[in-house]
Amino acid sequence: YWPHTQTDKVSFFAYAPYVSTFALNSTKIAYSVDNDVTKHIDLCWSSSDTRDMNQNSGTVNFEFKHALARIDFTVYATADGASPLPAGMTIRVKRVMLTGATDKTGSGVGEFYEQGKLNLYNETTTADWSDCAGAQSFTLSPTHFVGKNANGFVLTQANSSAPLQLNADDSHIMVIPQDFSANGFNIYVEYEVILEDKGGHEYFKYVNKGIGNIKVNLESGKAYTIAIKTDLEESIVDLVSITEWGEGGSVLIPGIVS
Repeated sequence: YWPHTQTDKVSFFAYAPYVSTFALNSTKIAYSVDNDVTKHIDLCWSSSDTRDMNQNSGTVNFEFKHALARIDFTVYATADGASPLPAGMTIRVKRVMLTGATDKTGSGVGEFYEQGKLNLYNETTTADWSDCAGAQSFTLSPTHFVGKNANGFVLTQANSSAPLQLNADDSHIMVIPQDFSANGFNIYVEYEVILEDKGGHEYFKYVNKGIGNIKVNLESGKAYTIAIKTDLEESIVDLVSITEWGEGGSVLIPGIVS
């Protein structure tokens, strides 16, 4: 409701989506990053100037900006670094982990923020985070991959040049902005190399494990795509794109008017 006295003003601060467990202190909300990437949300705040309004100010318009950074993966397979896989050979990606720079074996030593406070009193296009703390890692397994094949994400001779999206739509990794320009964070990749005959019988199978480092400043409102090249002997990771998230249209939110 608007105040009845014309000189009284109201300020609006908004975030989306609404989560009942967020603790609100003044204009800051306490946010925790879930370790399960399927529970990650696209947290947004209103960057529009909605302070000191009264019933003569007209419609209250909220323009939302993304408060988190998003990490996605693509994957493709080669033999000897460049050639297509031999006929009958497949690679099955079993696990991808995001860990700290000191983790050389994929043991799960984390470095990503677990929690922080987002200031809603912010009219800029860059999220205002404070009191960020924690050190966690994230794991992607077959349940997080496109197709959700229990045997892993399958790559064949046809996937030697065009990278395929690895994350399923419910498994985008959303993290609190954090500067990894100096030491970076590590990508641990585990995959099987399998050779089969025309009848689908395995001649042999072995497991490869690889570690790659990504140095980048993870900023709010940006999506980072990391390409994983799986080879018969090793894996290579490379940050291939940084893009601004697309903006949506307008939505009329029902409310009570005086």
